[in-house]
Amino acid sequence: MPELTEEQTTWYDPESLSSVVDQRGGQRLTISNRLVTKLSFPLSKFGSPTGDINFTIRKVSDDSIINQKVWGDASALNNTPTWREVTFDSPVNINEEVRILAEWGGGDWDNYVKYRALRSSVKENEGLTRKYYTDPYNDSTVDSAYIYTYWVEAITGPLPMHFRQ
Repeated sequence: MPELTEEQTTWYDPESLSSVVDQRGGQRLTISNRLVTKLSFPLSKFGSPTGDINFTIRKVSDDSIINQKVWGDASALNNTPTWREVTFDSPVNINEEVRILAEWGGGDWDNYVKYRALRSSVKENEGLTRKYYTDPYNDSTVDSAYIYTYWVEAITGPLPMHFRQ
């Protein structure tokens, strides 16, 4: 079964992640019956941030985590935006509205992680989402940059060998 991608790779504007304001940022969208295997965002840093960055898929309905994986430490980022990717250890079939997110809760005004967005809507029925202080914030007039990789059909039975640990 071939892997396919869904993406929004046009960006201009940096958005920030830090414990000061936004600890989560990405795209709100509907994933229809797809086994999501990988998630990618263009990330960079400002200053000297440290701490784990998680790539997360959350349900819009109750904010629960569908899948999550640590990408790595924020200190490993460059000052230039670079696509960063995780491969989920246990891919999950998704058939609902979700938030695909880069999550990082460290830093301050001088040390933070940056993801990328475009101040216009590229993809219909999608939009930027972030956790603004303690509340979710959604903006359908802005799109975050992302790529997710998926299989169309859900796997039943044991996982293929390359997903086993």
